[in-house]
Amino acid sequence: MQTINSINIVAIGNWNKRIFTPNWVSQFLFKSENTLEGLINQDEVELGYKCDGITIFPKDSVLEIGIEKLDLCSKAIEILNQILKELPHTPIKAIGFNIRYEFGKDCVLYKFIEKTPSFSEEFNFSSIKYFKPYSKYIFNIEIGSKMPKEDIGVVNFNYHYQNPAASVSFDKSLFESLYTESQKCMTDGKL
Repeated sequence: MQTINSINIVAIGNWNKRIFTPNWVSQFLFKSENTLEGLINQDEVELGYKCDGITIFPKDSVLEIGIEKLDLCSKAIEILNQILKELPHTPIKAIGFNIRYEFGKDCVLYKFIEKTPSFSEEFNFSSIKYFKPYSKYIFNIEIGSKMPKEDIGVVNFNYHYQNPAASVSFDKSLFESLYTESQKCMTDGKL
């Protein structure tokens, strides 16, 4: 069992969330004939928006773009690029592109959980992290177990861009590359 649990883009910076009004989001970001839905995160008292399977939650220090399906990733990157274009003076510290999976014992990645030595019988396994630096980003993989179900694992694949330039524009095929790398890892167990 390998199922995509979530797909998102996270931009860490100093965001002025008051800019993200319904009119501004409709006009500059979604540009859709479909209805823009308002969302409320009651735990954090945050306002967000959803349209065509993509959500946007602007916060003071993080902007999260959630993506319901893999085939919406290029549209989400278009929205991110539009945000970067419309708000060029926003200080951005990092941008992460994430795909998170759940997997069972039949997945080759489960061997990483089983082979991890125990620190002590009093401690439970939490996660293993790997990273590989590239010229423009760092490829991160974090494999963990989902508590209390110890037979279910989770893995997050992340392209991490540290201090991206204000003029940066991300290629719409970026998630295709991340998905390809994640699928190879999920099937071959090669990191």
